[in-house]
Amino acid sequence: MPMEVKPVVRSTLPDAIIEQVKRLVLDGKLRPGDRLPSERELGEKFSVGRTSIREALKALASIGLIKRTREGTFVNDETVLKEPLAFQLLLKRTTVEEVFETRKLFEVGLAELAARRITDEDLEVMLEALQGDDAGVDAFVRSDVAFHQAIADAAQNAVLHELYVAVRELLFQSHSFYEAFQDQEQQDRVRRIINQARADHRQLIEAFRAQDAAMARQIMYDHLDNIEKELLALR
Repeated sequence: MPMEVKPVVRSTLPDAIIEQVKRLVLDGKLRPGDRLPSERELGEKFSVGRTSIREALKALASIGLIKRTREGTFVNDETVLKEPLAFQLLLKRTTVEEVFETRKLFEVGLAELAARRITDEDLEVMLEALQGDDAGVDAFVRSDVAFHQAIADAAQNAVLHELYVAVRELLFQSHSFYEAFQDQEQQDRVRRIINQARADHRQLIEAFRAQDAAMARQIMYDHLDNIEKELLALR
């Protein structure tokens, strides 16, 4: 499908590129799964250099709108992007504080319900999600998303489950911070964040095994609060 874009002036880069790509997706001119032109071709279409294109694509990937693979750059085809409300939220600029404020309100309650209603099968799914979470940043991110999804499933509330699925990508966009810093000191902090998160996950498992709703609620709150503080310190 041809991309209809307007050249942008240098003073608006790369935000103008980002906004145009968002609009193309919202208008249906770029659909989930569509492949974007190469960086060189995008540069020609927008009349900008490849550096500006790379910055824009990186920002779009960080909010989950596109995904970059060896085969090329594609509009994300995850389910959440097909949900109008979540899609609009993903396109807005959100802060770490806003994301974690939402997660505390939402996921603390899910943890409490999960502890009250968890089944042996739910617990097995959670344990499976945690397998291999120590095999690098990418593996941890996949494990973390799967684990928190399993908690939402175990809460056994259809409305909350659908809401969680709809905004899942928004809630986990903070994972993009893990790969955003290159110097060794910051990388060490990222590793500490991940190691603490792993320990918190194991504590949550114990609370779920005991079906201790109060404990699960407190551990989840502390878990999210600590990660928020650590991520803010990365700035």
